Amino acid sequence: MINQCIKNEQHNETIPIADENLPDDLKSEFDVIFNEIYIFERVDFTPTAADYDNLNHRIQSIVNKNPILVRVFSKDIICWSLLTTICEKVHNNLSHPTIKYLIEKNPIALLWKWGDIDHPSTPIKCIAMNHCTLMPWIAENFQWVLDHPKCLNIFPHNELVHRYTDGRCHADVVQQFFEHYPQGLRQEDKLMQDGLPLFRILCGWDNCDVHLFKWMAEKYPTAVLHGDRYGHIPLHMACISLACMSLGLNPPEEKEHLKEICMFLIANHSRGVRMKSRHDRCLPIHYLVKRCNCPFVQEVIVQLLREYPESINISSKNKLRPAPKSSSFVQQVGLVLDTEKKLQSEIQSLTNMSEALLDAASCSKSDLWMSLPTIIQSWSKSRCQACQERLDSNELDDEICGICKVHEGDDPQESDDEESDGLSSLSEGVDHRESEDNSD
Repeated sequence: MINQCIKNEQHNETIPIADENLPDDLKSEFDVIFNEIYIFERVDFTPTAADYDNLNHRIQSIVNKNPILVRVFSKDIICWSLLTTICEKVHNNLSHPTIKYLIEKNPIALLWKWGDIDHPSTPIKCIAMNHCTLMPWIAENFQWVLDHPKCLNIFPHNELVHRYTDGRCHADVVQQFFEHYPQGLRQEDKLMQDGLPLFRILCGWDNCDVHLFKWMAEKYPTAVLHGDRYGHIPLHMACISLACMSLGLNPPEEKEHLKEICMFLIANHSRGVRMKSRHDRCLPIHYLVKRCNCPFVQEVIVQLLREYPESINISSKNKLRPAPKSSSFVQQVGLVLDTEKKLQSEIQSLTNMSEALLDAASCSKSDLWMSLPTIIQSWSKSRCQACQERLDSNELDDEICGICKVHEGDDPQESDDEESDGLSSLSEGVDHRESEDNSD
């Protein structure tokens, strides 16, 4: 006798049924279609579009005849259902109509676990890994699945973002998913504490899409200053990735994209420039100091120093990340930026002084006091104009450009142990995490 369907009041949830509990004839039908899916994309057979259509037709025909089969799992194959099997074994996008059909027939099957206790998996996780283009459709039509407690323990979009950073999922798919499921931008694995999605899209070797990054940052600005378990925020990660790219043979456009992300973060979320990582007390600029020979790095360093001039003297706890003042490039640029800052400060001081004198004169009946502010204001206006003209000219910018060209192409001073800094620096804190966290 087939087990009765047990329904969840909220999501119309049904429990799965072991194939051994089916009548013989129904079990035979299940076994045939199950095995056909399992070996469909075998090594000695390359399916055509027509073959995928035929498979889809056969599955729909059998399931329409016996709807109970969408709830059945094979005890011989680690508790796989029809949905699990096609998600795991059939990777071509031509299988997507069949996957959608099976989901619509029994969406709760997306959450059915299989595998061992330590490394369980689910169809929703597999879809995020192997069929990522279906994730926006699931987010749009079955949001309750993503909100289910089983998904809130291990977020499926973690796999989606991972596939994006591996270069196996397009940026448009990621954006479409978060458009339908914006709360995902706020969700972080509490166990791993490996950062919010905005942080993690920067963690791959593949180029990060600038439009996607800016869109995610604008949709959930809090993520810009949210750190992972080591205290790295997106600006740290962007600088780490840019430094790493400067060592490799990445195309110039990829470096340009990362530079643009750094500039966006500095300009729109400047507080991050002053934030130190937890495990080695590094500012974002520390990760770039030894890459001053790269033009893209040079531009970012200049903006970091403009925003936080005092950082030039700040040391980290990592001997491989020296204080910025150790770089001759930073020293020379710092002097030019000091001049720029003094001119700006002088304009501000003279403007404030003139306004204060006018206020004071308005309270006096003395002719001397009445004429003095006018004289000083005239001189102040002339001086401010001279300072502003120097700032508006290309004099200081040309001086910085000259410094950049002198240092461009210089071999960075580093040992063999530093060759793999950049992205690998994220793992440097793992061994010392407890001791360094306690010392803080």
